[in-house]
This record gives sequence, structure tokens and C-alpha cells, in this order.
Amino acid sequence: KRNESNQIVVPIYDTVRVVVSDTIKVEPKPAPRIDTLRLAHSPAEIDSLVEAWAILHQEQGEKRFFNTYSGDDEMTASLPIDTLYKQRLLDMVSPVHLPYNYIVRNFINQYLNGRWSSLSSVLALSKYYFPIIEEELHTAGLPMELRYLPIIESNLSIRATSRMGAVGLWQFMPATGKKYGLEINSLVDERRDPIKSTHAAAKFMNALYDVFKDWNLVIAAYNCGPGNVNKAIYRAGGKRDFWSIYPFLPKETRAYLPLYIAAVYSMNFAAYHGISAKEDPLFVVDSVPADSVLFQDFPEFLFVRNLQK
Repeated sequence: KRNESNQIVVPIYDTVRVVVSDTIKVEPKPAPRIDTLRLAHSPAEIDSLVEAWAILHQEQGEKRFFNTYSGDDEMTASLPIDTLYKQRLLDMVSPVHLPYNYIVRNFINQYLNGRWSSLSSVLALSKYYFPIIEEELHTAGLPMELRYLPIIESNLSIRATSRMGAVGLWQFMPATGKKYGLEINSLVDERRDPIKSTHAAAKFMNALYDVFKDWNLVIAAYNCGPGNVNKAIYRAGGKRDFWSIYPFLPKETRAYLPLYIAAVYSMNFAAYHGISAKEDPLFVVDSVPADSVLFQDFPEFLFVRNLQK
């Protein structure tokens, strides 16, 4: 190559030659014979170690759990309220999906602020009614979290009556109550019976789950009926998720699942917001021989069980 001064430029290349003169031969180590293998610990020692590990694991798990929800925990106290609500709901182990969004947050705040009713009164009533409800749910094989439904239905009041004619803890309409075995006439209204109405509600929710296979849709259908939920699924293009069919549900039902999630949160974490149960209400439980009883004639605190002729 020539440049402007007609000088010849010759490129220079360096060559590095690497010569491997030594070869290392690695001999594979033979596998040990099976008959020469020995355990470092006896079976009894292994069982003891596993048991000790299980106990330690349980203690550490309980410590992490209580640290998460301790009201005195500085890290928890410093979390933004949305993060705190969301994390607590996520940490709840439940077959019922408990998502969090701004709609749920608003309902949680309304529960904790006592907009609808006194949460402390509901907490007191739950000590009496929850064992009854839980027994029926367990017998029917239903999630225990469904015990919170009567809170948004009736605030755990057997005398609750809606403007549409729904009555009792579970707010059964007359037709639905009779369909699931409740006696409803001018003399007796078993929708006000906590045990019988809960038994009927369990059968109703099992029937709804057989149709929808999703507990969020079961909760929605409990409020507006399976027909309205099926219509919403159709309008949503076949999507079978509450938030996908949300725009197509009746207005009241759109608020129903968020309200349920808010009730679950409020009942589980009321103490961390400075809310405690009122003094236990007076309940008189007895067996009364009678041919027929008008449940509406009994005061709120009186519950008649095991009626006998």
C-alpha cells in the first residue's frame, strides 16, 4: 500500500504460539459398593432429628406470623395502609379468593369507622353464632370463611328483615327458604332459626358451587341468584371470574363481594384497629315443649333450640 509520499507501508503481525506439553489424565473414582454404604445416624437418631426440625420450623413459623400482625411491630406500623390491607389479605390462607383493590379498601374503612353498624356489636354476636355456623359449614364440607356472609346479610341478627321480604341471619326469601327445607307460614318462620337456616344456607351454597366451581361466583350468586350470574357470564363473553363479569352484574351485587372481603378483614383484624367486642349479650338457650312457635314473638336475645312436642 502506498501513501501520499509514495512510501510503502508494510503491516506487521505478531504470532503467539501456545504449546501444551503436559497432559493431565483424570481417572474416574469408582462408585462405592452398595454393601459398604453406611448411614451416619441410626434410624432412631434420624427420627429424633426430624422431630426437632419440625418443632423448630413450627416455632419459627408462628414467630413470623405473629410478627406480621403484631400491632407493636414498627415495620408493620410504618407500612402504607393499602400495603398493610393487601398484605394481610394475601397472608390469609383461604379457598375463597380475597383480592384487594380500591373498592375493597373503601368498604374496609367504612366497616372500621362504623358507618353501617357497630363492629364491636357484631364481634360480640359472633361469639355465639359463629360456633353454630361453623358446625354446619364443617358438616357440609364448605369453607369456614363463608361464616362471614351473615354479617353482610343481617349483621348477625335473626330479626333482620329486608324491604324485599328476606328474613333472618341468611336473609332467605320465602321461595328459596322453602326450596331448601325451611318451614315458612303464618305461625312458624324457620328463617329466624339459626341452626335450620344455616343448614339450608349450606345446602344452597353447595348447590351454587356445583354450578359455578368458584367461591367468588357462589358469593355473588347467593346475593342476586344464579340466573343473574349466568347472564353476566354470557355478556362477558363466557369469562367466569367475578371481576370480569363485574360490569354486567346488578348494582347491589357489584358491591357484594368487596363488602364480603371487607367483612373478612374487619372481623380478623379489628383488634389491630382498636376495636374490641362489646360485653357478651345475654342469651337464654332452652328447650320449650310447644306445638308451634312464632319466632317473631321472641325477643332478640332469646333463641329456642330443639323444639319438642
